[in-house]
Amino acid sequence: MLGSFYVADAPAGAEIWNTVATARESVGADRPNPTKGMTEMRLRVASAISVLVVLTAVAGAQAALPTTHTNLIVPVKSLAGVKLGSSLAAATAAWGKGGTCNEGGCQYGSTISKVGEASFQLAQTSTTAPIEVVRVGIEAGVTNDTASGKKEFNTPLDRFKTAKGIGIGSTLSALKHAYPHVKSASAVGSVTVYTLLGPGESFTLFEVTEGRVYGISMQSVHLG
Repeated sequence: MLGSFYVADAPAGAEIWNTVATARESVGADRPNPTKGMTEMRLRVASAISVLVVLTAVAGAQAALPTTHTNLIVPVKSLAGVKLGSSLAAATAAWGKGGTCNEGGCQYGSTISKVGEASFQLAQTSTTAPIEVVRVGIEAGVTNDTASGKKEFNTPLDRFKTAKGIGIGSTLSALKHAYPHVKSASAVGSVTVYTLLGPGESFTLFEVTEGRVYGISMQSVHLG
């Protein structure tokens, strides 16, 4: 789930997260990355600082969903106003101050609720670079039958869409029609992750289950 976004190397326990992590690794492995070692080091440092806060946030009160000025998703660039490469101040200005934040980023809502979750991750990409947004995403929550793990596609987050109309709840056929170059990166059980590559190390992931998109995220760097 995106609620584990602070921990770049070991997202918490779900099959879905393992699938997404595998997809990210396979995407990054195909791309040249001269700063990979430094990037991964700084992301691991941020993860170590943040892990206790994440566990507390997951167990505690759920943060409100973002209050945004735009609903547009621009693959490998921005999601509802939060731009890859932007500062924490700019990102919270775009989504409002209703999130739960720490050094690693901010989380709005929760995937263990019906409303779902939006989040962004912060990191340095070099020793001299500022702390910036390196990942941003949204994910549907679960139905009332939480034991089933089935996704709740009827969520306020479904208002966020690309210019081609793709958002949470879109069908796989619509995704492939809108983005013919999207590729299946990984599949485990009922979950398949589709990747749309951007310039450099950047890419956008569309996470699909039951033939529908349940999560959209994008990264500017390989998170290792």
